[in-house]
Amino acid sequence: MKTTLLHSSEKLYFALVAVLFVLLVTDSFGQNQKLSEVSKHEYALQNLVMGIHSENDGVRESSIYLAGQYRFIDTEDALLKQLKVEKNSDIKVLIGLALFRMNSEKGMNELQRLATKDENPRVRRMSSAIYSEYLVNNSDRTADVKQWEMLGLTKQKVIPTKVGIHKAPKDSGFPPTREWQYQF
Repeated sequence: MKTTLLHSSEKLYFALVAVLFVLLVTDSFGQNQKLSEVSKHEYALQNLVMGIHSENDGVRESSIYLAGQYRFIDTEDALLKQLKVEKNSDIKVLIGLALFRMNSEKGMNELQRLATKDENPRVRRMSSAIYSEYLVNNSDRTADVKQWEMLGLTKQKVIPTKVGIHKAPKDSGFPPTREWQYQF
């Protein structure tokens, strides 16, 4: 009797672990999606965009967070428009993270601009970090050394690759006569 009960509890435990594993694995593969694929409500996108442009900071933060969390690519233009007029530094960083999760190339170009021209040092630092992470994740692209210098990234470790060869900058700490291959 004890053996039968033990075997049935082991089977139940194994089934529970298998179900949890399947749920976690299927949830972790996020892709950009259109809001119309998730909601049948005809005004869902309009409501989310209105929330992104809301005067209420809490509504604006929640809308931006949801757009980034669920990777609603339809909201990319609204996020970029809000990023240009946003005064709150925390919300600027949140918009940058939402655009990063969407893998938005236009958004990353805007973050690169923010990394150099925003008046808030925290926004500059976070924008630079998000943009750097974007370049690392898209490592099939070769970054321009001048852009690196602008963002203060020339002191990073040089990774040898076969993508592109650039002369080492004078102030990078590497010998200027050798050729180095840069790639994020």
